Amino acid sequence: MSYDPLAGASGEPYVIRYEFLFEDGERRIHEIRLNPLTLLDETPLPAVSADWTKLAYKQCSNCPLRAADTPSCPTAARLQTVVESFAHTISHDRALVRVTLPERVVSKEVAVTRGLASLLGVHMSTSGCPVLSRLRPMVRFHMPFATSFETVFRAVSTYLVGEYLRHRRGEKADLDLTGLLETYEAVGRVNREFGRRLSGAVVEDSNMNALVQLDLFAKELPASIDEELEQMRYLFDASVGAATPPA
Repeated sequence: MSYDPLAGASGEPYVIRYEFLFEDGERRIHEIRLNPLTLLDETPLPAVSADWTKLAYKQCSNCPLRAADTPSCPTAARLQTVVESFAHTISHDRALVRVTLPERVVSKEVAVTRGLASLLGVHMSTSGCPVLSRLRPMVRFHMPFATSFETVFRAVSTYLVGEYLRHRRGEKADLDLTGLLETYEAVGRVNREFGRRLSGAVVEDSNMNALVQLDLFAKELPASIDEELEQMRYLFDASVGAATPPA
């Protein structure tokens, strides 16, 4: 049965479940429970907040929040459990990662960092961070282990759907993707500066390298989006009889 977000308005969360099965038999499970309408993370927070989750601790320079109003960094608070779970894990360790969504199950044997980057991405964009929240609509169509090519397509498609809906409301739509590029520049800045905060909470490198993977995409998208979209042109030319894949 497909997930009905309107039925979820009565309280049924949208649940994304990550399961890491390691070669030695160890199993780690992390479940994200999202409000079905806002897609904000409603997973219970740890009973005790770590010092590195405080907003004032190495706060991102483009963060609009104030410690007087928001004592904890929303993203750090949501990541504390995951970060602690992988604090002693080496990034090149292998695991079978199974991701269960209401609509499907996706699994793949990957380096831990690959699966962890995907999990961190969901937590960060649904945490309530004012900057990262711009990516929240993509979580509803989450694609674990997506390639860069697929992620560019999803990012641009999601952004243009939002702009079309703005047009339907009589507002000006941005078809030049200016807002999308600005979003990823801001997100990249958060990713890089969040790494300073995270460095005080880990021992091994899996968490940091997962964050680096997220940052690489955010950094590369503004610079490469024109080229990436040009590479997709043949997919749409096919509909008018001019299907010539790029060299």
